[in-house]
Amino acid sequence: MKKFLLVAALGVLVFSMSGCFVMRTLTFNKNRVDPGGVFKMQIGVAGQTESSNEYPFFLFLGEAGSLPTNGAKLDTKGKSGGPVAMKHTADSDALAVAAQDVCQFPTSGKGPFSITGDNVIVTKDPFESQKPGMKANVPVRLQPANNEGEGFAIWMGTWMDDGDGTPEDPAGPDDDYFCQPSYTSFILGKGANPMPKF
Repeated sequence: MKKFLLVAALGVLVFSMSGCFVMRTLTFNKNRVDPGGVFKMQIGVAGQTESSNEYPFFLFLGEAGSLPTNGAKLDTKGKSGGPVAMKHTADSDALAVAAQDVCQFPTSGKGPFSITGDNVIVTKDPFESQKPGMKANVPVRLQPANNEGEGFAIWMGTWMDDGDGTPEDPAGPDDDYFCQPSYTSFILGKGANPMPKF
């Protein structure tokens, strides 16, 4: 299928960082989506872990209410024992709250978005990797009545747990969080007019 390369709003991140993960590249597996249909983001990931209690997560915010599904995978090529499922888990709601403190939002006042655990997918168990480059697939479903498409922002972050398996207040002494600046983009619905060429 045709793929489209997207560039981060703040520039493509091509470096490796210890103790966190960042998105380097993002492509779509299709260029238009049916109402209620699913498109998949194919993401190049840089970074590696420095402890045995790190949980990578994605936060997705769609202007028209699209949400990530439970079919996401990290380390799709198996470089670090994957692929590893990323889902809405019991920790997603707490991570959504933490993300509002640690992620840089593209609109003032954190925008018009309502952020819940439905916007967050995370690994069920801690994930360890010493490989600097991996791939991830993140599927997103459009709302059934949406034939125009979706403008969105997506962040990749890491929850560094203190070992108790519970996300805790970022302002407290127990857990740490990292969140890279967002990628922002738009995918067309099949009923939308083509975007103009410049």
